[in-house]
Amino acid sequence: MTVTEGSATGDLRLAPAGLTPETSSINYGAGQTRAALAVVALSESGEVSVRCGQATGIVHLILDVTGYFE
Repeated sequence: MTVTEGSATGDLRLAPAGLTPETSSINYGAGQTRAALAVVALSESGEVSVRCGQATGIVHLILDVTGYFE
């Protein structure tokens, strides 16, 4: 996962949808582009949950997905 152009300091946390705790996270500062190697399983319905810990503003998340899906 890669996070870019955050307007404030924050963090993103990923997990299979509906499950906690999160399985991967990344911290970032305002204006930074940061990448992290993360392996996050999908929920049974094929979804992932993303939680943003940024007080206000915007941030862009880029996810690379690999694997076999039916």
